[in-house]
Amino acid sequence: MLFKKYTIAVIIILVLIPYVIAAPCEKNTDTGSWGGEGCKQFLTDVIINPSGTSFEGTFDQDITVNGITFPAGSHISVSGNGEVTTDKAVVNGQTVSLNNAKINSDGSIASATSIKTDTGNYQNAQNLKVESGKTTADSVKYFESGTTTFINAEGVKFSPNLFYVAKADSISYLGATSTKVIDFTGESGTFSVKSADRVIVETMTFDN
Repeated sequence: MLFKKYTIAVIIILVLIPYVIAAPCEKNTDTGSWGGEGCKQFLTDVIINPSGTSFEGTFDQDITVNGITFPAGSHISVSGNGEVTTDKAVVNGQTVSLNNAKINSDGSIASATSIKTDTGNYQNAQNLKVESGKTTADSVKYFESGTTTFINAEGVKFSPNLFYVAKADSISYLGATSTKVIDFTGESGTFSVKSADRVIVETMTFDN
């Protein structure tokens, strides 16, 4: 009988331990923001290990998930499958906004409906990585930065003064529009292209 009492006591302790050691993440009814030591783990779980739980709101502290920092006060919405939409996040010093973004464990963006970075606006991007001063992506359905645009581009590497696209249906740069492009490089007001079906420069057209 004594053994049974101890067994019951041990079971009760094991059941209660998670509730004792789990740090809370609670909503402040006055400010409407969420806070507490447990908020980082909560947001990480919702984004990286989605289990159908969704979230929408703000936090009263900066929270970093896999290298992406969500500043205090930035509005964050996470769907049940872990897609993130936020008006402001910081990645390697660049301020970005995300729309329906899936985040990889290394902090890169597996996919997103749209991403706005210091280098431009990327739509329907796959495996996009924001690094110091540049952005790379496996593919982008549409990209825009000033007067520069890519359509259905692959192998994109973009920085303010230099960019490279391995392949694209169309690229507009420096007033020139190139279609069915292979190996396009733009640098400091000049561009080169390995091959293209057509290049239109103002009133001049060059066909392959």
